[in-house]
Amino acid sequence: MTDTEVDNVEQALADYPELQQELDFLDSLRKQLQSQSGSISSPGELGLKRLQRQLKKTKPSKSVHGWRVAAIAASVLLLVQMLVTLQMDEPETYHPASGMQDVGVSGTRITVAFAPEATEAQIRAVLLQANSRIIDGPSALGIYQLIIQGEPDEVIVWLKAQAVIESLQEE
Repeated sequence: MTDTEVDNVEQALADYPELQQELDFLDSLRKQLQSQSGSISSPGELGLKRLQRQLKKTKPSKSVHGWRVAAIAASVLLLVQMLVTLQMDEPETYHPASGMQDVGVSGTRITVAFAPEATEAQIRAVLLQANSRIIDGPSALGIYQLIIQGEPDEVIVWLKAQAVIESLQEE
């Protein structure tokens, strides 16, 4: 230290008694350690350097391997689940929610195409008056299949006369 720095330190030690106490403690500690240096087998400066070199060589490895395994396992499980879901057999036929099938439906089957301008109310009114029922449709071309219950010849003649029916064919 320069002379000015030494004077500043001495002035601080005089002004602050706790600094003087700390200096006395450190001085006694240094003397005690020097007296014990022969009895303690310290590796010394060379041992410290060797320890620092070993610490630099051994860097902690990142735990990325565990995450990779978990990600691969999750991907495989997702793939298996998707394949199982796609392989599940879906019903090929339509089953009504009521559980009843139209097995007992009897009557004459006809194919009908309604006029494009016909409303749902008009179609319903004609079907009710004809005592008929839609069993299939509309197809991509707008064709419905109906079952006529009762006397089919009279009903077919009456249906052909209706404005909402564009075409009708008996099967």
